[in-house]
Amino acid sequence: MEQFFENTTYTKKVDQESTGPFSVDSADPEKEKKTAELDQYRQEAQGLVDSYQRFFTTFAKDVSLSFKISNGFYINLEKGEVNMDAKWFSEKGFSREQILWACMHELSHFRDLAEDSDGVMKNFEYIREKWEEKYGASDPEYIETLKKQRPVNPKKPQGETMSAIEGSAYKIHHTFYNIFDDIYVNNLVSRKAPAYEADEKGGKEISRLYQEKLFSGNDYTKKPLHLQFVYALIRQEMVQDEKVIVSEEVQKMLDQKIAFAGKQYSPAEIVQIFIKPRKNSDTLASQRYFALKKTLEPIFQQLLQKDLKKWDPQKPEKQEQKNGEGENEEGEGSGNPFEQDYTEYEENNPDQISEYDMKEWKEKKNADDAEKNEKEAQIKASEEKSSEEKARESQDDMDKAFCAQNNLEYSTLQQFRKIESEVEPYLQDLSRLWQKI
Repeated sequence: MEQFFENTTYTKKVDQESTGPFSVDSADPEKEKKTAELDQYRQEAQGLVDSYQRFFTTFAKDVSLSFKISNGFYINLEKGEVNMDAKWFSEKGFSREQILWACMHELSHFRDLAEDSDGVMKNFEYIREKWEEKYGASDPEYIETLKKQRPVNPKKPQGETMSAIEGSAYKIHHTFYNIFDDIYVNNLVSRKAPAYEADEKGGKEISRLYQEKLFSGNDYTKKPLHLQFVYALIRQEMVQDEKVIVSEEVQKMLDQKIAFAGKQYSPAEIVQIFIKPRKNSDTLASQRYFALKKTLEPIFQQLLQKDLKKWDPQKPEKQEQKNGEGENEEGEGSGNPFEQDYTEYEENNPDQISEYDMKEWKEKKNADDAEKNEKEAQIKASEEKSSEEKARESQDDMDKAFCAQNNLEYSTLQQFRKIESEVEPYLQDLSRLWQKI
């Protein structure tokens, strides 16, 4: 596969050495100039992505997916296009190696796509109780807004719903698994695309990406304890030459040994042995999630509970809309005790494709595969049936000809054929017996 990286012809500016993504003049602050520059960036990024489409197809083992650099992150189900936001990549200053890696990172998630496990709402009741404890008596109306059911997927308002508190519990749980999924897919990318191994140029680019943009800074002591724990594990994995600083309490958790599968492992060893893909085979999602549930998730939950106990719920300030007509919807609040930290994570997270879009893609792919398999089965059954019918028709023709030549009733021969078919299994048994003798 490495040949795809070595023998690709880029557009002129994309192929030039630079620390930034492309050589574009951004000195002029005028809006039209910026729009033109973004269009140029989009075109050159698309040229780069298109030049690797053959490799992406081989990498993903799915010819139905392609990438389009556009104005947002979403999936065009009809065309099988994964749309990537040019502005997001431009503002983050992604280099060409980092853009290609981001595409493979997303493809790896598609390959590994699995449903979220049961028990997503473990912290729902605790968070709800904390809100009610502080505001239940003084502002019951506000508590009701947090309990109000809202569409899980804004694109499908008639679909599944969650309250703000349920949504926050889901986000916390989902982030935990997403971080370890990222560790898995990042290592899967480097295994299947050698240009992104740690010692190669692509690998160093991704380490720099995590160090400078995705998880900038190495001191997490001001973060909630549960986030310190998982942030330390992914950053140490992706930026191995820079030590992460966490609180003493979290460091003890990172140093402790966990009993699993008859042995003792540190959290980092759990990641190394049970989360990262093996040399000659992938680690199935079900296997990874089983290991996480038995080892690292209990620690995450323990630290989360400590964070929640220290949390002092605060209502968001009511905000007036610009036109002065009523309150902004943000006044309802998200219900997430750590909203600022999770918003920051989502803004920097390379997984910008919505999990709802991915789930919808998976459902469509399953439906398409089922329809394809059904059609193939029908064709095969039809071919087999036609073959049997032809054989039967041919035998009937020969039987009729035999009856005419030998002055026999066709019905008599048909009766003989019936008896012959009934006796056939016994004749086969006798034949096998004689062969043994």
